[in-house]
Amino acid sequence: MKRLLLALLVLGASGAAFWSVLSPHQMGLGAATFPDEITLGGERVDLLFDEIAALMGLVLLLTAGLTAWAVVRSTGRRDGHGTARTGSAALEATWTVLPALALVALLVRQLEVRDVMREAPRAEGLGPVFRVGVDAHQFEWRFRYPGADGEVWTADDILTLGELALPPGRPIELVMRSRDVIHSFFAPALRTKRDVVPGRDTLLAFVIDGADLPLGFEDDSASGVLFGIECAELCGFGHGAMVARIRVLGAAPLAAWVSARARERLARD
Repeated sequence: MKRLLLALLVLGASGAAFWSVLSPHQMGLGAATFPDEITLGGERVDLLFDEIAALMGLVLLLTAGLTAWAVVRSTGRRDGHGTARTGSAALEATWTVLPALALVALLVRQLEVRDVMREAPRAEGLGPVFRVGVDAHQFEWRFRYPGADGEVWTADDILTLGELALPPGRPIELVMRSRDVIHSFFAPALRTKRDVVPGRDTLLAFVIDGADLPLGFEDDSASGVLFGIECAELCGFGHGAMVARIRVLGAAPLAAWVSARARERLARD
């Protein structure tokens, strides 16, 4: 009985661990754990997470099952000794080849999802690119919108601190630079993350899918909808406070928002 209870405990703990790593949208937890995706191709990222979780869960349950089987079969023997094997070429080949094949399959799937995310901003009919500069430094995110010259990272840029306003349905390109150390731009709702390395421009392109925005979003709403931005690379003692937010706005509210930031700059100057 003790051996059976121990085996059931092993299987139960493994099953609970497997359940805990399922993606939030499969578990029905939604934004309480991870926000819904809002980008074209983002659903493919969620599917990839599900596939990885399922594969790891199967490995976990297989390992737990073999452990439970060993507990039931080998403990409590009258002679106090278990059964030992000196080696098995077939077993060694199996546990070498199968994990290798699984890793290759995951690599292929990841490359497929990466290509989908990269191609989304290049789709026809999405309009001109909306380009913003991202200025990362300890421990703030600053954003630079084009001024009169239409280019970012120039002297007439319109600067904002801690808030990035973006439109849905248009190709967006972030031109990111770091002033000091490596930072990492991570917006969970975008299902993408990119390191920002000192001394070089880092480009991040994506499209916010208007159909994926929460209910109640209106193109003419001046408040829009908000999503979080974090630094996902340990960058110093203030790393945890290096956060910002994305505000998704329709065309007219976005133009008014940028104009308001431009007037604020003129007032400061």
